[in-house]
Amino acid sequence: MTLTEQYTLASDDAFIGKVMICVAKAAIAISGEACGGAGQPTNATHAKRAAWALEALAAPRTMAEKMAVGVAANGTITGASSDSDIEWTVNSIIDDYAGVD
Repeated sequence: MTLTEQYTLASDDAFIGKVMICVAKAAIAISGEACGGAGQPTNATHAKRAAWALEALAAPRTMAEKMAVGVAANGTITGASSDSDIEWTVNSIIDDYAGVD
């Protein structure tokens, strides 16, 4: 996709709506995450993810609008992408939006 096509996708209301549902699902899951154990995020990592989750749950549309740009910037995502591909992409960039190093 061209940059213009990616911009158009990121601005599309239906696409933002799909991202918003993925954001809400991820935020709910992150809110229930354990931390500090074997194979689990560290307390510092979890704190950033939990802060992102609270922000996302308080304003899911706002977070979706922010993240739609990152999702659309993924070269494999198009308007015809499956819900599972969009959800995978949202989940894969949460740490970036949460500020996790």
